[in-house]
Amino acid sequence: MSNIAELYNRHCDELRRHLERKFGARTDEAEDVVHQAFANLAALGDPASLSNPRAYLYSTISHILIDERRRLTSWRRGVEPKLLTSQAAMNEITPERVVIAKERVALLSRILARLPYARRRSLLLNRMHGLSCAEIARRDGYSESAVKKHITLATAELDAGLADSDLRTVRRSIGTIAASVLAVGVALTAAIGWFVTSRPPAFAADYATGIGEVRDIALPDGSTMTLGARSQARVHFDSVGREVTLDGGEAFFSVTHDVRRPFVVIAGESRVRDVGTQFGVRRGSAVVEVGVLQGRVEVSKAESAAARTLLVPGQGVRANLHGDIETREPANALDPRGWRSGQRTYIDWPLREIIADVNRYSRQQIRLADPALGDLRLSVALRIADAQRVPGSIALALPVELEREAGGDVVIHARLARKTR
Repeated sequence: MSNIAELYNRHCDELRRHLERKFGARTDEAEDVVHQAFANLAALGDPASLSNPRAYLYSTISHILIDERRRLTSWRRGVEPKLLTSQAAMNEITPERVVIAKERVALLSRILARLPYARRRSLLLNRMHGLSCAEIARRDGYSESAVKKHITLATAELDAGLADSDLRTVRRSIGTIAASVLAVGVALTAAIGWFVTSRPPAFAADYATGIGEVRDIALPDGSTMTLGARSQARVHFDSVGREVTLDGGEAFFSVTHDVRRPFVVIAGESRVRDVGTQFGVRRGSAVVEVGVLQGRVEVSKAESAAARTLLVPGQGVRANLHGDIETREPANALDPRGWRSGQRTYIDWPLREIIADVNRYSRQQIRLADPALGDLRLSVALRIADAQRVPGSIALALPVELEREAGGDVVIHARLARKTR
């Protein structure tokens, strides 16, 4: 997995520029093709067995782009379904038409199952759930034009499949068709029922924890979410996706992988898509942090397919609330075992973010006398479960002094400011 991440970071921009220069591909089109090529590489199981992964990627992106353009050209030349031979037949319900409709349901099921994942998902979100291309792009991290292409190509394949089957279907014997109208009706009902019941049920729930509370939450797909203290998350699952919005605090996810329904976490404008199994997300007052313990995750802006960052075990990133990645850092601080023990490690963190963390785990609150003190940066290991000792540790490391209030809260002042009072 680490090898794929290294290849992605090393060659992603180079491959995109090659497609733009040699084939005149648009930026969004090139990004989509490159992403598919890396998905193909990951599907090999052991990319290290390739003697020249770079050559494989160059060859793959060329084939993908040429194939996609050939399909799109065929569609634009006029692949159209011929479902009915006359307008009169459209209004007449007969045993023959019932059987034909049943067969079309089964055929559509087979064609949908063969579609590439991105095309099938975009088509279903658009046609069955009524989402616009812009909404699908925001959910899945593709550009809007890429979503339109997915829907166009998926529709073309469905239409082509139906058109190819029409002549075979209408040649069926009337005697065979009319054998049992009741049996036909039952079969058709069962086929339609399969489409309804085979889709996972919708699930939506809001979760919140109090000060010092850490909660393990079992999700309906078999995944688990560990919600840190004073954190809020909204969960929405449907037949084509699983989405968690982290409104504040921190959460750790152990995800049951489902290639048909990606698991996505939204925090501010950052979009974290699971490509593996275990990762953590923290949303502070001004930053979003992501860390991976097992598997892989992909981090990008919520509204854009560009600038995706692939993380492997032990890696993490810090982004601002606009989704712009600022730094890479180890993932240790997001291990939920640290939340339970109260031990946290901070490497070059702003003081305001450290205080915000500590305040979520203690009823004795820490405040800054001057908001500008929050810009001071600190590298320190703290036992946030022992709130009374935390301010002292901060005072030892920074030019500040403490004022303890009667209720147990602590106010942090700049050391010079206090001495001149």
